[in-house]
Amino acid sequence: MRFALFVVPLLCLFALAADEKPAATTVTSERPKSPQAVAAIDKYDRAIRSDADDRQNAVLRAQSTLIAELKPARAAAMKRTDLDEANRIDAALKAAEGGATEYSGAPTQLPPPSSWHIFYSNGVRTEYVIDRAGTVARSDNHVSKLQPDSAGSYVASWDDGKVERLTFMHGQLFIEHFDPASLFPDKAPSNVAIGMRISAGDKPSTTVARPKSAQAVVAMDKFDRAVKSAVDGYHIAVLRSKRTLIAELKPARVAAMKQTDLDEANRIDSAMKSADGGQSDNSGAIVPLPLPSAWHLLYSNGFTADYSIDRAGTATRASDHKQSKLRTDSVGRYVASWDDGKIERLTFLHGRLFVEHFNPASQYPDQEPNQVANGTSISR
Repeated sequence: MRFALFVVPLLCLFALAADEKPAATTVTSERPKSPQAVAAIDKYDRAIRSDADDRQNAVLRAQSTLIAELKPARAAAMKRTDLDEANRIDAALKAAEGGATEYSGAPTQLPPPSSWHIFYSNGVRTEYVIDRAGTVARSDNHVSKLQPDSAGSYVASWDDGKVERLTFMHGQLFIEHFDPASLFPDKAPSNVAIGMRISAGDKPSTTVARPKSAQAVVAMDKFDRAVKSAVDGYHIAVLRSKRTLIAELKPARVAAMKQTDLDEANRIDSAMKSADGGQSDNSGAIVPLPLPSAWHLLYSNGFTADYSIDRAGTATRASDHKQSKLRTDSVGRYVASWDDGKIERLTFLHGRLFVEHFNPASQYPDQEPNQVANGTSISR
């Protein structure tokens, strides 16, 4: 699998298999409270943060090496007057130097100074500007300092009583909006949004060709291997931490049962199932849709729809019974091509379905979506 795809000026994406993600303790259910369970979960959280830091440091070291090795390759291309190759290498250098490398399909570090078109599922549109210090400003002049959470996302606490969780992933910004702020983090968001980066000329960033000269290819392949090694090591460490968490939660659950504290036993059981199932709600990585599943979608134009997705990955719209076989794109998002000339891109994140609607289909993938939708799971 190739792990580098450069996008100017924002990203070089490193796509992993869709099921590679750490298990979280609990999001949708209440966190355990007994000292034994709390100690186990806190230990797990510390281990995950440490593993993520190690992975990030390894990637940053690989970036520095890549930059150092691409510079002479660019000079050699200029010396040969191969301007096309020099431009390709220059684009790769800018992406690496910008520190905006997304290497795992999981939430990335904060991107460099950037501006975003924000499309909410209730129809509201706005713009965000994020500076180097991690301060985000809305177009209505409200400002918030972004705070990283343990899952790799960022939290904005606005002075108008709202909280938002921002996840930077695959060149997009996924936002969960909590109004009032008391809904965060245990309740479902009141709204969701998808952000598209504003680039020079107010056009979406475009993918550029990978350098082709032998010197540059060697440097980038070396970088790819280093990144893959860092990510693989991270996932091995996460699996180790999951096994430890489960082993330490089992006696805590037994103790709760002995005390006839069924509420605590259920909380611990929920945390164990989350870790054991690997179907984390809060790591932010692109994960497989739970199949079969059913979803209620609220679009930004006020339209609502119900989708069902069977085990084979075929989506069916309840309103007109049209069907589409879901396919995955290069980074694991799902794409539905409907026979009425529309395309939708589905991202499963934090237990929700973020839907981008392209009509006509020719707008996909280079233009912004006409609509976005907030998908909530329907119990089957």
